[in-house]
Parts: sequence; structure tokens; C-alpha cells
Amino acid sequence: MAFINLNDSDDKISKIIDENSIVKCPLLALNSHGKNRIKFFIDEVLKKFNAEHLLDDIFLSIMELCFNAVKANYMYVTVLDKIREMLHYKAERVSLDTIWESQYMMTMYTTYIQHPDIKDKVKDIIKGESKIFNINEKAEKENRSLTEEEKQIINDKTSMINRTIRDKVKATLSISTTESRLIIDVINDAPITSDSIKRIESKRKKFLKYYKEDKIGEFFMENLDESESAGFGAAMIDSRLLSWGMEPAKHFKVLGLNKKTCATLTIVI
Repeated sequence: MAFINLNDSDDKISKIIDENSIVKCPLLALNSHGKNRIKFFIDEVLKKFNAEHLLDDIFLSIMELCFNAVKANYMYVTVLDKIREMLHYKAERVSLDTIWESQYMMTMYTTYIQHPDIKDKVKDIIKGESKIFNINEKAEKENRSLTEEEKQIINDKTSMINRTIRDKVKATLSISTTESRLIIDVINDAPITSDSIKRIESKRKKFLKYYKEDKIGEFFMENLDESESAGFGAAMIDSRLLSWGMEPAKHFKVLGLNKKTCATLTIVI
């Protein structure tokens, strides 16, 4: 098993992938640069199978999982801060462990994790990541230093990233290869609630029903307003698996694992 840094050179990443059957990388910002580096990572893995033709579909499936993982971590930290504020606790006294040990705090957590205000804050955070990248890219292209205004924007936008580091909340992409299988695991430190798992499974069952009735188009039209939800993304992955002749229930699972969330996608090449 080996770890890679997506900001490393192409040659270094390619060498690590070529020499190891299990490769992991941390997930941070999913701006355009981050997405391009993940796509390169996946493409290099697929070269082992001479399966580069699957790149776009597998990349989109993995990005669904990565986006949900990073978003869940941001939601977790946002809710954590909300609980700390309400209980007037010092930051170090409210953690994932204390939430799980207290039924009262767990109830607060499961209530706020689905609150529209929390979801809106997380959307702003993700937009902020793109803003940071665009500012740095613009300054680099213009061969100049950042302005004071740009520095302030970046400082404001990086506060959530710093808080995830403070609370030791991370997400990891792991890709394992065998002779005929590609096993993708996306693990994030934010726990998944039983209600969230039920919502995802309910959406997947609904999609499968529409698929069997040859009404896929109707399913997606009816669920366009949920296009950013984990359930909708899971249905998209199921759709690709079915197009490859693979049974979604066997090849794609989302579950809680030791207070973490694990999404596993197994693809037969």
C-alpha cells in the first residue's frame, strides 16, 4: 500500500501506481485543479487494465463519492460548531466521541445535519474553494502577487478547511487493483446517520424500480431538484453499473464503519 500526493508530478504518481496494488490519497478541495488531478490518478490506474475507455464513467462515479465525502465532512464540522455554540462548550470538549456518547447531543447532531441552513453554509464553503483556486490561478497567470483584498478573501474562505484540520476530519480515496477488479473506497471521518442510509437506499430502490419499468428518464426528471443529494448520486452510479451488466447491490455499498462513512465501489474490468 502506498500514499500519493495529488500535487506531485505526473511521473511520480504514475510510478507509485505502477508499483503498488493499493494506492491512497487524501481528499481536500474539489476545485477544477483537484478534479483534474483525481482524473489523472484514475486514468493511470485504468492503464493497468487497458481500460482507459472507461475513464469518463468511472471518474464521474468516483467524483460523486468524493464530493459527498468532502461535503459530509464540512457538514459535520459546521454542525459541530453549531452544537458548541449552543451548549457554550469549549471547542475541545465537543468532539465526535462526545456526540456519540451522549444521546442528547446525537439527537442535536442528527437534527441539524439535515437543516437547510447547514446545507446552504456548506454550499458556500464549496464555492469558496473554487474562489480560492481562481484567485491564485489569476494572479499566477498575471505574474503578480496577491492583492490585500485577495488575501483577505482567501483567509476568509480557508477558515472551514482549517477547522476540518483542527477537528481531524478527513476524507480518503483508496483504489485497489486485482487481475480483474477495481475496488474504490472513499472513507470520510464524518459519521453517516441511519436516516441518511435509509434515504440513500430508498432512492436506489426507487431508481431500480424505474429502471426495470424502462422509465429511467422519468426518474431523473422527477429528481432533478435533488441532484446534489447522496441518494441521487448513488442512483447515477447504479445506472452506470447496470449499463456494465453489474448488479448495483453487490458492487456498490454505502455504510457506517467505526463512526466513519465508507462508500465502496467494485468494478469488474
